[in-house]
Amino acid sequence: MYLSNIKLKEDYQLSLYECKNFLWKGFKYIGPDAKRPFIYRLFNDGILLTSNYKIKEEELSKFDIFDSLKTNKLDQDSFEGDFDFNILVSPMKRLNGKEINIYDFNDAKKWFVEKCQKNGILINRLFDKGGEKKCFYRKGEEVPLWSVELEGSLSVFNKSLFLNCVKKGLGRKKPWGCGMFILY
Repeated sequence: MYLSNIKLKEDYQLSLYECKNFLWKGFKYIGPDAKRPFIYRLFNDGILLTSNYKIKEEELSKFDIFDSLKTNKLDQDSFEGDFDFNILVSPMKRLNGKEINIYDFNDAKKWFVEKCQKNGILINRLFDKGGEKKCFYRKGEEVPLWSVELEGSLSVFNKSLFLNCVKKGLGRKKPWGCGMFILY
């Protein structure tokens, strides 16, 4: 598994849609029919990304939008024990067959803790860093995206499940920059 840090040029801003499409360019070598091979988080000054594949810097450098790209191979044996974390999630639930956002922090916290438990993670501390509503477009239609930034500490009780969660992300809005655990 690889962790890449892409530093954008000063004052360059990407939308979620532009970011996702830009990142795909670095993975086009794995084939046009592949599922999205990465999870990412967009920040004001850059992009953090994890993938089982190494992103191709030569493909991305055709686009003059970043200053640097650093990629490190992660030691998967180190994914045990306790970690501090930060994550951007988009908590959702089904109501009458339709997905709806969870806006209440207590309900969002419950959603997050349940998802973590299913992925080998015990949440020790949890803080809400705030929520944000953004919009993205799918097939020409505006779709609202509610995201909540959470931080705290966790303990890993099932390394295999946890490692899979770190690789694949948490929740359904991963294509829009949510679900990536940043571990400290």
